[in-house]
Amino acid sequence: MDRADAILRAVQQIYDSAMSPEGWAVALDAVAAIVGGRCSGILIEDQARGRAELLTDRTWDPAHLDLVTTTAEAGVLPPWVGGLPVGLTTRSSAIQTDRDFSRSLYYNEVIRPIGNFYAALGLLEQTPAYRCLFALGRAHGVENFADDDIAALQLILPHLQRALDLRRQAGWTDQHAAAIETVLDRIDLGVILVDAAGRPLYFNRRAEALVARADGLLVGRAGITTALAEETRRLQRAIAAAAAAGMPTGGIDAAGRAATA
Repeated sequence: MDRADAILRAVQQIYDSAMSPEGWAVALDAVAAIVGGRCSGILIEDQARGRAELLTDRTWDPAHLDLVTTTAEAGVLPPWVGGLPVGLTTRSSAIQTDRDFSRSLYYNEVIRPIGNFYAALGLLEQTPAYRCLFALGRAHGVENFADDDIAALQLILPHLQRALDLRRQAGWTDQHAAAIETVLDRIDLGVILVDAAGRPLYFNRRAEALVARADGLLVGRAGITTALAEETRRLQRAIAAAAAAGMPTGGIDAAGRAATA
């Protein structure tokens, strides 16, 4: 596989990972393989809450994960991290000389135990409350990243940022959906959400209990039916009218009128 193929494969893996927490390890493995790196990771800092999360490839020793996140949560990352240009891949050696880096507390307390020395870095996002840093290392004693390595990683950086955006949006959607389900479960009425064809998508707890009784309300692949054919037709007309109306203001009333027509 040549480098162009490796880049395309990594980009595909990155977008596949956006909706799958387990996928990030595979995606970051693919990124590291492009340039022969190791311990690829994305450090996500929620600075407002003082929390940090590390997405990693599969070359990491689990014992080192907490080392990195606790350092970030304690607010003792090197000050130069915040000064990196957003969206630009940079060699660590362009920030500090090898001599200064080897003497630094951060190297000796965090990087040296991992077994790395040189790194390629890219700040994906930085706001007063939120920061994302991509980093990819090379083992101590291995040569620094070449210009073509940095250029290849620069092509990858925007895709990492986009995938993180998708991941965050999916997380918000999941949280909102969970909150809505909690509210619906507290309603003292049976609630069944259906698609435009009348196929059930969700039941709150009260609706599940009603359906389980099987005393007139039936749910199957074809949708919701009742014991009486005429009631089933009225219900289907109501659902169709609501779907056609798109539920604007007055849409529920329109659906009710259609059901009784």
